[in-house]
Amino acid sequence: MVISDQYGKPFVYSCRGTKLEFACDGLRCVPNRVMRLIGESATFVAITPQSTEIVLCHSFWQERPNGWRIIVCTANGDEHVLGGNAGLYLRAADVKTLAKAITQTTGLPVRVLIRRTLLHGAVEEIPWTPPNTKANTLMGFGLASACLPFVGGITLGWLSPRPAIVVAVGLALWLCMMLALFVLARTDPSRKKFPTLYSLTTLVTFSATYAVCFVLTAYLVHPH
Repeated sequence: MVISDQYGKPFVYSCRGTKLEFACDGLRCVPNRVMRLIGESATFVAITPQSTEIVLCHSFWQERPNGWRIIVCTANGDEHVLGGNAGLYLRAADVKTLAKAITQTTGLPVRVLIRRTLLHGAVEEIPWTPPNTKANTLMGFGLASACLPFVGGITLGWLSPRPAIVVAVGLALWLCMMLALFVLARTDPSRKKFPTLYSLTTLVTFSATYAVCFVLTAYLVHPH
């Protein structure tokens, strides 16, 4: 992403091949190559004296993400959406910087919000907050740890090594899971965030899950 340091100087934001161009007279969206091949063309939304603000809107259909919209709002309540109704992809880590750069370029204030369309058609609007990177990392770590007995059992069942190796690998994976549990317990003392992981950490449940995955995979891959 290229950000201008001078008021009124255009800048470009690119993500996944889609290019967004921001200037003091308007915003332009150039779709990526795939979208152009299926008929999508570049769109332009002008900034006029009636324009009052720009909204970066993360849209949801109920709980399902439906892309971002960049909207130029006018004094009479009209909204002009850049790129039409197709959802754009913005990197969450860039949104705050992007909002600041848009204001520097266009002179219009920028709001960042979430719009969720509910099942009965009502629209719920709340302020957008940056994702908690640490929480996301811990969530990924917890999910990866909970997969250890499944991945280990399936992999060993596929390879079908000697029983001693199967037992040794299983024990090593269980120790890795216990280490993961120790790390997560420091940030989740109530044990509410990763119930699957905690349920698998006893030697009995881990061994049972690991053994079932191993036996089923070995039977399917090596029936004889």
